[in-house]
Amino acid sequence: MKFGAFPGLSGTTVAGQPLSVVSVFCGAAEPWPSVGNRDLLVSWHLDLDGGGGDYDWWANGSGDALATQAAKAAAQVTARAIYVRPWAEMNADWINFGDVNRFADAWRRVRNIFKTWAPNVKFVLCPTTDTYVETTDVALLYPGAGY
Repeated sequence: MKFGAFPGLSGTTVAGQPLSVVSVFCGAAEPWPSVGNRDLLVSWHLDLDGGGGDYDWWANGSGDALATQAAKAAAQVTARAIYVRPWAEMNADWINFGDVNRFADAWRRVRNIFKTWAPNVKFVLCPTTDTYVETTDVALLYPGAGY
């Protein structure tokens, strides 16, 4: 699928005010819209349902071609700024992307691909703020300050 302009966004307003941030949900291989002079926030679903795989699949390089294709396409997206939040709420007990011990490796691998092909894209670590016994401590998932 080709990335391109998202129909219907030009002149979009809420309560008479132009949108400054456009937030979308996309599967692993789905295109991200060009949004012109707005920020774009992409909730990027990299799990099997979204067309990707589990953490190990990404961490071991099986998703490199998909991530590279997405990064190259993202570099062509028109937006004031692009933020992507892959694996949102990765620490929640209602989410299962596989072995949480592989999360940081998966994050680093995908982020490195984007650093190469789409350095303009900023990654957003987006854990749930719920804290109870079934959630994973975010400290165990943190990929490091460089990421």
